[in-house]
Amino acid sequence: MKETLHALGTGRCDRGRGPSQNGAMELEQGEQPVTDDELDAFERFVGRPLPQSFRRHYRVSNGGWFPAEASNSLGIHGFNAIVRGALPMETLIEDMDLRHDGRVDALPFCFDAGGNLFMLVLDAERYGCVDLCFADGWAQEPTGLDAETFFRILHADLGPQSGPDSGKAGPGPGKGGGRS
Repeated sequence: MKETLHALGTGRCDRGRGPSQNGAMELEQGEQPVTDDELDAFERFVGRPLPQSFRRHYRVSNGGWFPAEASNSLGIHGFNAIVRGALPMETLIEDMDLRHDGRVDALPFCFDAGGNLFMLVLDAERYGCVDLCFADGWAQEPTGLDAETFFRILHADLGPQSGPDSGKAGPGPGKGGGRS
């Protein structure tokens, strides 16, 4: 997994990679999409602003799993819901003790099949970067990707039908494959 991420990224977070392709992704068993009011409340809860790519994603997909036939080069298995559901992100943040001085520096927003978490960094120094937090001890490593690039890669992996102007979420017939 680590080698794949470093091959996709530059080894550092690079926010200047062009426009986002963040349209709807077809996720299974997701919760109702998050409203702007709920996103604003979540921003107040974490004590920091959320990147626009993150907000766009959760306005359409609030948690859920990738369909079994969909594969992606980042190895994402699913997304954590912000609100609603059995284990919303607010609960994860409290359980993992991620709040310090009234702020959250990293959000556990998605995960791979091995229980490793992808963390959206919100601190000033690396704002918008995505790190991988390994389940075997919770060591956190940079992926070299920012949130815009992260979501753009996922949409590219799911094929042209999943872009913002397609009017359709997820892979089309014959797209995707087995999980990686």
